[in-house]
Amino acid sequence: MKRKTKSKQFVGRPVVVDANVIIDLEELDSLFLLNELFATVIIPKDTIERELDPEIHQGLEKIDYKTGIIQSEKGYNIYYQCLQRKALSHCDRMSIAIAAENDCVLCTNEKPARALAQSFGLEVTGTFGILEAAYQSGVVNKEQIIKLIKYLYEEGSCYISDTLLDEVFTQLGISIEDWE
Repeated sequence: MKRKTKSKQFVGRPVVVDANVIIDLEELDSLFLLNELFATVIIPKDTIERELDPEIHQGLEKIDYKTGIIQSEKGYNIYYQCLQRKALSHCDRMSIAIAAENDCVLCTNEKPARALAQSFGLEVTGTFGILEAAYQSGVVNKEQIIKLIKYLYEEGSCYISDTLLDEVFTQLGISIEDWE
């Protein structure tokens, strides 16, 4: 499946961010990218309380974000519909519902959450979408983006397939020679 990206179109929009993306960005010492790229950053309260370690809480103190909770009938209806998907965690469901009720971009790397969010008409991106938008917007330069991606690939806690890595580099116009 060919990877589609519309990363730059997300710049300046509100976003709901899932734990896996926060963890990736914290590993890269790049949580600041959320504030550089998005108008409003929302992190679900349950994600903060249940899925993020105290060290990451310290990193969150360096950025501007709102704690998100479901606040509307629309959000509760979406959450209820998400209950039908057993592959989703409570925090995945919360992220989708909060993004839906606030008309936000959902930022998650979780494939089941991404698919369900898109079925609700939500726009979705992930860690690589943030990095791509940062590069395309000039927030980070070519040398920096290569260093960030290389760290994620070689030392980060997330899994990145060679196919995905090739697609990201192609999307960014970066060659394998640049990598080495």
